[in-house]
Amino acid sequence: MNQHLRIGITKRADVPVSILGPVAAISFAIMNGSGQIDIQISKPQPPSRGDTRMRPLTLPAAFFFLAAVMTIVFAQQTEEKTPEIDPAALAQMMTKMATPGEAHEHLQSMVGKYKTLSKWYFPGLPEPTMADEGTAEFKSILGGRYVTQEFHSRINGEPMEGFGILGFDNAIDKFVGVWVDNMSTTILETEGKLDEKSGVLKETGTCNSPLGKMHYRMTTTPTKNGFVFVLSQVEGNKETPLGQIEYIKQ
Repeated sequence: MNQHLRIGITKRADVPVSILGPVAAISFAIMNGSGQIDIQISKPQPPSRGDTRMRPLTLPAAFFFLAAVMTIVFAQQTEEKTPEIDPAALAQMMTKMATPGEAHEHLQSMVGKYKTLSKWYFPGLPEPTMADEGTAEFKSILGGRYVTQEFHSRINGEPMEGFGILGFDNAIDKFVGVWVDNMSTTILETEGKLDEKSGVLKETGTCNSPLGKMHYRMTTTPTKNGFVFVLSQVEGNKETPLGQIEYIKQ
């Protein structure tokens, strides 16, 4: 035998909306800023012979109706809680987010051509086992908001080419970057902070691999005529050196 639910809607002084019936079966209470909403679904008494009133809703239809009412209620609550934004203040904020600042001046100090000396580590060996010379060029793009790096060197006799973009995101107050090269098809994503006293840029990075996410730590330390970049792999509390690149400005 099919069961039915009868749903009635009434207005009460103490609540915005009430869904009522003769016998309460399920009751929900939802709080909003203006008071309490009681939603009750009730099992009706069998209609008398000759009753021409609207047939009660079936169980699925009743819950569909209930879901619709609750959706409207939550939508109204969301609209009520959404703060009004002053267009002038919003425009000022967006201008601030888009304007290069002091951190971007640090990026501009990297612009130029470099001679590079790369040292790479083999797993299990404490000292670098390879040293390869190369070149790099940093260029300023998009009004000084970012710098690009084009890198050319060799690893174990094989040519290596890399390309990176480094910027400073005003919204999160961090340096952010991406790096790609011809040694893989993955993209390394980085972010970090500049130590204002030492001038060292400290970054962390992640990329994909067949073994899952790989995690890295990087430092870029200024020198008299350039900087030194050091790369390490991080696994839990263990940090393994992978290599370093010395950049000598030309």
